Amino acid sequence: MEIPNKVNIRIVFKLGNEDLYTKFYWFKMDNNELYWGSPKKNKLHHYDVKPENNKVEIIIPENINDLPLVESKISYHNSGEVHIKNISEDGIVSYEGVNKWLVKEDILRPVNILTVISAVIDQHKEKIANPDKKRNYSIRFPIPEEYLKKRFYMECYLCPEGKYDFPEPLLKVDIPKENITTMSLSKQIILVIRFTIIDSLKDWHPDTEISFLPIDLK
Repeated sequence: MEIPNKVNIRIVFKLGNEDLYTKFYWFKMDNNELYWGSPKKNKLHHYDVKPENNKVEIIIPENINDLPLVESKISYHNSGEVHIKNISEDGIVSYEGVNKWLVKEDILRPVNILTVISAVIDQHKEKIANPDKKRNYSIRFPIPEEYLKKRFYMECYLCPEGKYDFPEPLLKVDIPKENITTMSLSKQIILVIRFTIIDSLKDWHPDTEISFLPIDLK
């Protein structure tokens, strides 16, 4: 199969018996420039964390309800530079989190570029009838009714085509071996997603998503 220079991917949920799909994340590869983000606007709060004794402390600021809703997009450029673009509801744009990763040609094994603990699944509200419209490819996750009050855990990797042993999950969760899906982004790079549904944190700020970006790729 010939892979185009531009690849658009929608990640969606199929909730219970709903006819429509629920948007979760998107990825776009455009001439080797990779972008991704979530359609769900959040009251964004960024900070660096360093795991100690296999634990990470996450603190929600007391004034989180006063923070503006923003839409975020992560860019991973040909140069290896990575930054986060934030767009507020009044259109103000800001950038942060500039890091230097490997250039994509130097990725020789699976590298984790994103880990997401979703908001409680039923907090995602943006719907779409056909996630493949406008030349998009879709990755569709069916979510049974009994899991709608839980969270979706997703790890996203980039790697060349091949057979690999994946590292242990970033967080201490059980990901069944069969819970893996892939999509080609270019002739050299494949997007690999490992996923599961977790019971943790379902009563902790249910509308809040937690995502982790690496400082660098090794």
